[in-house]
Amino acid sequence: MKYSRRIFMAITMLLILIGLNGPGVLSQEAQPFATMAVSDTIIGGSQRTSTRPGLDSALSQLLDAYTANGLDAAQALGEQSTMMVEGDQVQIVLVGEDDADMEAVRAAIIDAGGSLESAYENFQQAMVPIGALESL
Repeated sequence: MKYSRRIFMAITMLLILIGLNGPGVLSQEAQPFATMAVSDTIIGGSQRTSTRPGLDSALSQLLDAYTANGLDAAQALGEQSTMMVEGDQVQIVLVGEDDADMEAVRAAIIDAGGSLESAYENFQQAMVPIGALESL
């Protein structure tokens, strides 16, 4: 059940992101790829903003909770926002511009101590340490 929920959430997020704004909106000039949480907060269309370029606001809040109050606070916030948080890792989707970017995305995930999950075109889903979010 947990596995099918992850797949459903990832596919739904991809379809919404591509359908709403087209692939050109997914990139940012300052960042080679953007990091987003795989969660209902994104799928629900919340209009929160992040103070960290390239990092989704839900992940930014998770990182703030982790930095200020530790792993327990980050896990509690993850549960409240339905982010997939397991231990000290959170499930994210990184978006690259092209094939070369995707190689850099995958290398960055592994270098940060994360693990690769599913991929589709220029989207890479992964589990990464919460403390490494800002470096991605």
